[in-house]
Amino acid sequence: MTAGQGGALTATAATQGADRLVLVTLGTAINTSQVFVGDMVYVAASGSPTTPLDYGTIVSIDDTTHIKVRTNSGNATNWSGTGNIVRFNQLVTSYANGTDKVFVPIIDAQASGAQLSNTLIYSTDISALVRVRQYKNIIPFEQSTTIGSTGLTVSAIRAADSIAS
Repeated sequence: MTAGQGGALTATAATQGADRLVLVTLGTAINTSQVFVGDMVYVAASGSPTTPLDYGTIVSIDDTTHIKVRTNSGNATNWSGTGNIVRFNQLVTSYANGTDKVFVPIIDAQASGAQLSNTLIYSTDISALVRVRQYKNIIPFEQSTTIGSTGLTVSAIRAADSIAS
């Protein structure tokens, strides 16, 4: 998959905030049904639109032309250059098929009961690492597996940590 695929808008201004937050003013309104808090975004110069100057995560969508981004650099200058392009729903870099590894949480939630589930559209097997994190005096659980055409069910073993008890 190549960086630079997906939607792009022109940034017209950016204001530096605390804790690497940058308020970005966009020249065109975003479609708020396609851009969400938590999405990765990056900014590129108009002359090389697939080479990121900086990237970050959307922390708020104030309205259709103003987003707050927690940036990697914390530098508003990268986000406010004349003609700079802000890219949404795209990879920040190109990844080589078969050699690069990417972390994509399929389920990232705290269980309120005994089960968590998610539905995926299957096109090919997906290598997966099931990780149930430690909570208080419980030993963390991990299992490498594959999500196949019939799905995947994993029963996590939650064992008490006698050292931490």
